[in-house]
Amino acid sequence: MNKKSGAFIGLFLILYGILQLFVNYIDSSILNFIFTYQVIIILFGIFIILQNPKKKLSGVLMIVLGVYLYLEDYLPNKYQDLIFPLILIVLGIVILYKYLVEKK
Repeated sequence: MNKKSGAFIGLFLILYGILQLFVNYIDSSILNFIFTYQVIIILFGIFIILQNPKKKLSGVLMIVLGVYLYLEDYLPNKYQDLIFPLILIVLGIVILYKYLVEKK
């Protein structure tokens, strides 16, 4: 385990422990908002980026997937039709940027 991933895991454990200490004092709707499978996917994407910067695209894809799934639950139906095309545009920009930067 490298220093960055160890720091991320340590920080995550500290934050999780603090939340467990105050679980009786925090509104349950906030906890339901934070602890979802979408947030776990986003955190996994961040972990991938911190653990191996060369796999940045994989991490970004995980983060984008988590955000997409998260927004799908909270946005009205009329906005859900916009999310997927916008994600495709952003991913295209990221891939093009990566290609152009590595080519130089």
